[in-house]
Amino acid sequence: MVLLADTEHRISSFGQDADGELYVITFSAGLSLLSLRRRDDAVEHEPVPTLLSQTGCFTDVAAGQVAPGVIPYTPIAPFWSDGAEKSRYIALPAGARMTWRADDGFDFPDGSVLIKTFDLTDESGETRRLEVRLLHKDDGRWNGYTYKMLPDGSDARLTNGRVDEVVQGTRGAQTWHYLDRGQCQKCHTPEANFILGTTSRQLNWTLDYGAVRYNQLQALDEAGYLDLPEPPEALPRFVAPGDRDADIADRARAWLDSNCASCHIDGGRVDAEIDLRATVDFAAMRLCNIEPRHAVDDADARLLVPGDPQRSVLYTRLISREDDVQMPPLGSDIVDTQGRDLVRVWIQSLPPCP
Repeated sequence: MVLLADTEHRISSFGQDADGELYVITFSAGLSLLSLRRRDDAVEHEPVPTLLSQTGCFTDVAAGQVAPGVIPYTPIAPFWSDGAEKSRYIALPAGARMTWRADDGFDFPDGSVLIKTFDLTDESGETRRLEVRLLHKDDGRWNGYTYKMLPDGSDARLTNGRVDEVVQGTRGAQTWHYLDRGQCQKCHTPEANFILGTTSRQLNWTLDYGAVRYNQLQALDEAGYLDLPEPPEALPRFVAPGDRDADIADRARAWLDSNCASCHIDGGRVDAEIDLRATVDFAAMRLCNIEPRHAVDDADARLLVPGDPQRSVLYTRLISREDDVQMPPLGSDIVDTQGRDLVRVWIQSLPPCP
C-alpha cells in the first residue's frame, strides 16, 4: 500500500480510463497526469520502533538524556508551538557531515535524524514533556514520527494518526495536537528543503556553551559536523524576532520566514502565490494591495495594506484560530502574541505601495 503522505506529488484527484487503468492528477509541475506502476526497486525497511527508548536517540528518556554524538542546536527565529519550549538535536551517521547548499541550507546524509522535544509549563510553574518528534532521512526521503510521552514520563510511544489531548499551559487548559506523518510533511516539503531550522540564517549566532560563548556555525564546523564555505561573519543571519533594538522589518520578516515560508514560498504547495521568505524583496512577496484569491468578510481587504493591519489578510489570518482561516493551519490553537505584535507594527510602519 502507498499512502498519500509517502509521495512528494501534490495529488489533486484520481480517475480511471475505459480499461480500468488508474491515473493520478497532480500539481507537482503544472498540471500532470500520472499512471501507477509497481516499483521493482522497493526496499524493505526495518519497522519503526514503537518506543522512543528503542530508537537509540536517548540513553535516558525520562531524564531527557540524549545519546552520545547527538548534537544540540538552536535557531534564531524558532517556529511557534503554542507556548511550548523546544530542544532540538541532530544525529548524523558516524563520520558524516552536513553539506552546504547554495540556497543557504544544508544537505544531510542518509541515516540522519533530527530530534525535537516539546515541554509545556503550567500556571503553577511545573513543566511537563509532552512529546518528541523525529525526522529520519532514509533512502533519500525524510519521514516524520511523533512519540507521545507516557503518563509517568518514563518513555514515549509512537502515535498512530493524529491525537488531541487537553493539557495545562501557562494560560490554563489548552488542546495539544500530536501530529501524524502526513501532517508533518505538509510543512517539511521539498520546496522548503524539508528541514526548516537548519540554515545559516537560523544558526549563525553566538550561544552560551557553558565555559565559553561561541558562534554556533563555527562550533559545528570545528566539531566536524558541517563544512562552511566562508567564515560565519561573511554568511547571512536572521535578526532575532525578540531583539527590540533591531529593525522592526528585519524582526517581522524573520518571524514570517520561520512560521510561514515553509508553505508560502515560490513554487510552494498551497493555493496562494505569496512568498514570505525573508530573502526576497518586498515587491517579490506579492502582497502589497493585492486582492485575496479567496473570499473574505471585508470586501476592501487586501493581502497587505500598508499602515492598516486590520484590512491586511496576512495579519487577520495569523490572529485567527478559526478552521480554514487561521495561519498556520496545523497544530496551533493559541496565537503567538509576539509574532502578532511584530507583524502589526511592521505593517503600520510600511509606506504606501509604489
